[in-house]
Amino acid sequence: MDMHKNNINHIVNSFFQRVPEHQSRLFRNFIESNPKKSIEAAGKVFQYTSCGIGTQTVVLLSGAMVSSYMWFHVAQLLQKEYRLLIPELPKTGMGADEAIILINSILKLEKIDKAIIAGYSYGGAIAQYFAALHPEKVDCLVLSHTGLIWDDDKVQKIEKALRIIKWIPGFMFKLAKYIRTKGCKASEWYLFRKAFFNWSFSTIVKKDIIQMLENSKVFQQNIEQSKVEPYQWKGNTVIMGTKSDRDTFKYFDELCKHYKNCSSYVFDLPEAGHHTIFLYPKEYTQKFKELIVSKYTKSK
Repeated sequence: MDMHKNNINHIVNSFFQRVPEHQSRLFRNFIESNPKKSIEAAGKVFQYTSCGIGTQTVVLLSGAMVSSYMWFHVAQLLQKEYRLLIPELPKTGMGADEAIILINSILKLEKIDKAIIAGYSYGGAIAQYFAALHPEKVDCLVLSHTGLIWDDDKVQKIEKALRIIKWIPGFMFKLAKYIRTKGCKASEWYLFRKAFFNWSFSTIVKKDIIQMLENSKVFQQNIEQSKVEPYQWKGNTVIMGTKSDRDTFKYFDELCKHYKNCSSYVFDLPEAGHHTIFLYPKEYTQKFKELIVSKYTKSK
């Protein structure tokens, strides 16, 4: 426990000094109260957070290259009514089949037969694949700020990105991170978002970006080789997006068409973009809870 607390102190003191005190305190309290568990899956050791006291379980799958603590605001609101399982996904990504093994391993260890499976961005891709493969284990599918995983040209797009990135100087990645986190100063959580990304990317170098793309290629190849029927999941679905999200909002309407039994919601918040969960955590969390309560209650 002392090592756990020392690690938290290092994170907060090193990266969150300029964050408003009440925000860093909320973040620190959540981490301190919920030390991660370890699990072996697919021949590797992973970590995950298990918290909450409800009878219904929610699995929260994170975006690419950021800590699973991106869900801390959502988890704080839900943990009094739901049991939450939040895997720490590798920052350089993983194969789709490996991700499924990890989720199944956590559910088995925690003795959970069925859960709400929620994914943000990259996590939404994993959630879609899991629901297609294991519909019997899904109460409701929640897709937030994510795209389409069944795409005939996706492997070619990744290979093209790999060719380009191998020629980009390493300092450009720091510049890209700066650009991604400089906007939306109107949000009271602007400094927190900036600190969170500085922490998440503090150990990321060019070879990690390349490895992430290599793993993305494996991810897509796993999906294609599985021969699973695209959008096979026909159960209750929640789809969330933000108008100003240039990364994934272009897929929003198509996702809604594929998942016909869905409730959808579009955030129209100033400069929220792809980082709505970071910049407007209260609004995001309230809508997240409202939608899963509504959708899950209707299915019972």
